[in-house]
Amino acid sequence: KKDITIKQLLGHTSGIPSDITEEDHYSEDYNSIKNIVDYAKGKELNETPGDAFEYSNMNYDILGLIVQNVSHQSYQSYIKEHILSPLNMKDTTFKTTSKKGKNEASGYELISGDTEKTTPEFNIGDTPSAFMMSSTKDLENWIKMQLEPSDKTRSIVEQSHQSISKSEGIADANGYGAGWFINSNDHTIYHTGTLDNFSSEILLNPKKSYGIVVLANMNSSQVTNLTDNLNSQILNNEHYTTIEQKIDQSANFNHTITILSCIGTFIFLILSLSRLNKLKLKRIVYDKRKIAFISFLLLLTLFVLFSIAIYLLPLFILGNASWTFVLSWLPIHAKWLIASFYIFMLMIMIWLSVVILTRQPKT
Repeated sequence: KKDITIKQLLGHTSGIPSDITEEDHYSEDYNSIKNIVDYAKGKELNETPGDAFEYSNMNYDILGLIVQNVSHQSYQSYIKEHILSPLNMKDTTFKTTSKKGKNEASGYELISGDTEKTTPEFNIGDTPSAFMMSSTKDLENWIKMQLEPSDKTRSIVEQSHQSISKSEGIADANGYGAGWFINSNDHTIYHTGTLDNFSSEILLNPKKSYGIVVLANMNSSQVTNLTDNLNSQILNNEHYTTIEQKIDQSANFNHTITILSCIGTFIFLILSLSRLNKLKLKRIVYDKRKIAFISFLLLLTLFVLFSIAIYLLPLFILGNASWTFVLSWLPIHAKWLIASFYIFMLMIMIWLSVVILTRQPKT
């Protein structure tokens, strides 16, 4: 037997295995927090308490039982009375059944390549470590409290953001606080949440006073990717709140460039087809000279470099972003501008190639 402290439970250094209930994860025996904690009694620890970090939901299930025993309230009612109600988080509740509630989003799983609506079973005993339902509006209040705590809560909030263990083996984190993964290099704290058919992430930067919350009704790695991209956009752009607004302000200009690009594409298409027709009628012939071939290779190289530059543009402008991310929020007129301009440049490249590789026949 080994003594385990509350601090070790908070920092996931209790030595309790991460898969302690994995062999029978969804069970009627886990219909209360007390029952699921009782299941852990007598189980062997993976490490001596305090020696190593190992993330385990059981740590916070035990903390939830401690809250119940000390407060003489259910965990759910205590959290509602002391956290949710003061923060006006009216849409935040705890799951009590696997059946979908009236105002709950449907969860989906990717099965054999198709997305299917699912309602997996769950353990009420895991309530302190999972199965809280909320909305972005409610979580906005939670984030504000974390970034701008009141005098009454400042001490405990700031302590929760401090590392109490080293989170070895965890990407983008070098420590773990009270419920937060900590990246001291970027001054960010974050935590993800995953179920079979839902996923979420909250990321905070207390130093710069901003927060990000992403909720999805599918277990997807794109939640973390989107969070990281949003964070990179904020960190790398001084005026990040007006990017989309500025693009919208240039809508008329974008429409003009799109129309001109389409006209130009049509003109160079006609010119290319006209020259190819001359080639077919033998009014011109293939230019087999070395200078023509070298010129074509140079033109092709320039176009490849241009394409690479376009592909990397989000990375240069936003930092750690991709076109998938950019196109997810870019206004439709800006998308048309990008597509039409690239096709216009492609058409010019095709026309120049036809011109370079053909010539007038010798008389």
